[in-house]
Amino acid sequence: INNMSFPNNIKSKKPNRNDYKKWDYLMFNSRNILKDVWPNIEEIIALYINIIVPLKSPDPNIDISCTAKKFPHLIFASDCEPIQMSEVIIHEFSHNILNDILFNYKIFDDKSPKESIFYSPWRPDPRPLTGVFHALYVFGNIAEYYARLFDSGINKKIYSEKFTLIVSRIDKALEVFQKDALLTTIGREIINRIITQQIKNKNNKEFSPKIAEEKIINHRKIYNKLYK
Repeated sequence: INNMSFPNNIKSKKPNRNDYKKWDYLMFNSRNILKDVWPNIEEIIALYINIIVPLKSPDPNIDISCTAKKFPHLIFASDCEPIQMSEVIIHEFSHNILNDILFNYKIFDDKSPKESIFYSPWRPDPRPLTGVFHALYVFGNIAEYYARLFDSGINKKIYSEKFTLIVSRIDKALEVFQKDALLTTIGREIINRIITQQIKNKNNKEFSPKIAEEKIINHRKIYNKLYK
C-alpha cells in the first residue's frame, strides 16, 4: 500500500507505529459519531465494510482515501479528525455499495449514452454517466450526513460552507444527469431519492447558495475553456 497514487500527484506513505496507535481511538470516535447522527447507515456499514486499511497522507492538511472493485468491502484511508473520518467512511462505503448495485442491477436504459462523457462539478475532466452517477450517490449521502450533524447541534458555522458547496454541486450534476441519462426503474428510484433529499438540503438553514456561487461558476468556466 506504499506510494498509492491519488489526485494532484499525491502519494500515500506507510504509517508508523505511533500512527497505528491513533487508529483505535479514531475509529471508536468516528463510529460513535455515526451511531449518534445516523444509526441506520452505521449499522449497514458495520455489516458491509470488513476492513479499513490505514494510509498516511504526505500532507497533514489533506486526507486521502479510496476503494477498488477488486477489493470489495474494503476501504483505504488516511487518518483525520473523527467527524471528517466519518465522512470518509460514508464516502467510500457509498462507492463500495454502488459498485455492487451497478454489478447486480441494470441502472441505465440501453438507449442511454453510456459511452459519452459529460461535465462533473467535482472533477476537472469530463466523466461518463456512470462516474456522474457515482458522484451523485456518494455526495448525496455526504450531504445528508452533514444535515444530520447540524440537527445534532454541532458547531454549524465550521461545516456550513462545505455543506453548501456539496449541495450546490449536486444541483449542477442533477441538471446534467436528468438531461442526458436514460434510466431503468431502479435507476430512477435512486435518483428520485437523491432529489427528495436535495429538497430538504436546500431548505436547511445552513444552506447558503451565495457562499458557493463563485466556486461553482469558476469551475464551469475553467471546464468550458478546456473542453468546449
